[in-house]
Amino acid sequence: MIRSQHKLNIETVLYIILLFAIGFWFLLLNWNTPFMHDDLAYHYYYDSNSALERPTSEPITSFWQIFPSMWNHYNAVNGRFTSHLIIQLFCGLLGKSVFNYINTCIFILFCDLIVLLSCGKRKLLPLAIVVVSVMYLLPFPGQTMLWLTGSVNYLWSATFSLIVIKFLIVGGKRSIITTLMLFLFAIFAGWMNESISFGIGGGLVVYFFMHKDRFMGVSRWIVLGYLLGCLMILLSPGTMNRAASGEINTELDFFQMISSRIMSTVFLMKTIPILLITWIVILFSCFKCGKVSFEDRRVIVYSFIVSAFFCFLLGIMEPRVYFGMAVLGVIIAITTFYSSNRLFNFPHTVNYCVSVLIFALCVSPAIKALDRTSEYSQYSKDVESRIKSSPSECVIEAIPFYSSRFVYATRVYANRYQLHNRVRSFYYHKKFVCAIPKQLYTSYKTHNLSLAPDNYLIISLESSHKEIKGITAQLSPDINLSNRQRVIRYLLGTLNDRIIIPDYAILDYQSESLLFVPRQDNINKLLVTFKNGLITEFSCE
Repeated sequence: MIRSQHKLNIETVLYIILLFAIGFWFLLLNWNTPFMHDDLAYHYYYDSNSALERPTSEPITSFWQIFPSMWNHYNAVNGRFTSHLIIQLFCGLLGKSVFNYINTCIFILFCDLIVLLSCGKRKLLPLAIVVVSVMYLLPFPGQTMLWLTGSVNYLWSATFSLIVIKFLIVGGKRSIITTLMLFLFAIFAGWMNESISFGIGGGLVVYFFMHKDRFMGVSRWIVLGYLLGCLMILLSPGTMNRAASGEINTELDFFQMISSRIMSTVFLMKTIPILLITWIVILFSCFKCGKVSFEDRRVIVYSFIVSAFFCFLLGIMEPRVYFGMAVLGVIIAITTFYSSNRLFNFPHTVNYCVSVLIFALCVSPAIKALDRTSEYSQYSKDVESRIKSSPSECVIEAIPFYSSRFVYATRVYANRYQLHNRVRSFYYHKKFVCAIPKQLYTSYKTHNLSLAPDNYLIISLESSHKEIKGITAQLSPDINLSNRQRVIRYLLGTLNDRIIIPDYAILDYQSESLLFVPRQDNINKLLVTFKNGLITEFSCE
């Protein structure tokens, strides 16, 4: 007994040392990740007009600005009120340095919770599986763990939801004050991100109806609070606006919608393999020969299944939306592995050797992540330097930097009226900011646009019609498609369809504004939608 306890203490010490070593690595990644994408927008106040134009150019300078700002955001943009309160607090007031340390603490807690929810004890082998999941399996840590806005919406939201599940599993009696605090925390967690909380909230409902005897005292208040948070997202005007704006595709007929979502699911199984692994584990556990017992962790299995159903109906292809589902999958996979480990009764030496092997697999991607984020940090500083040294009408050359697992690369867009470019103009005190391709930039700098017509369609804009909302291209009928390609495009709803043109530039040249749109052979005409509601059609022939 003493020897066993001694081994346990050694494993616990090693666990803590490795967990904090992983946290230090994660902290370095945070330092290499600057403000980017929506982070800059949350430096500024959102007013009641945010449904049309967000944010304002008024910087956040006081804690008391954040609540009305995010309430306007809640009513106009989306329902993630609590998560965006945190985001604006860091972006507007506390700064990125403070976020780096707190985000690292959340990440350490996140890893520890997965281990505890998987096997109930702090063991090296489950920790190794968590780390290898971060390196290879969980969808793009650059978007979901390092990018400030993405981290709060996904890493923090998942961690807080896991805390709710942990307290639910532990159960027991609590004081009135503790119960009230857990109730409020559950509301906060459920209100953070619908792609995570709707699945877990649905899992809690299923768990409640199948195990009513377990819902006594504080458990009922935790579930009620979490569902109330989910309801606050669902009923928010901002969520309704997102659904009405076409973010959830509702224009396809039923057959096309189901077919496209099945194809999307197959694609995501390849992109996020932990989803496929989890389904195999769940199906395996249904058979008696599987002998896998989830015990109190059934709520996690229920939540995974409900999340899968919700994401299927949502039909969004963004991998980060499946982050919460992937985290639940990791817990289920580790639970199964740990149960099998106990079943076969492997000795401690084998477990330690397997742990060392798995940690060894993480060394190379960990080093590459540090190198890649460091390169991106230098790239970001270079772009910032170019913007700062430019005149008030800031036009810089577009220098691409491609995203990877640990880098969610932002870029300066060609359209000066694009949201992030507009915010950059506030941030860097410029009249406008945009970036254009090298050939066009050379022509622009030398005031010689004769090279542009070979690669760009040039449209002269009226002065009152410069603020473009979007450009859609009507594709020419493609007679070279095979029957198989036509069937696939029909199922996806893209046969002879329109496509959105994301890259275009608006430049002032010789007293007129010119719109530059890249030429493509299969585009028949362009439909330019302006912010004042006008839609103008331009032929590309």
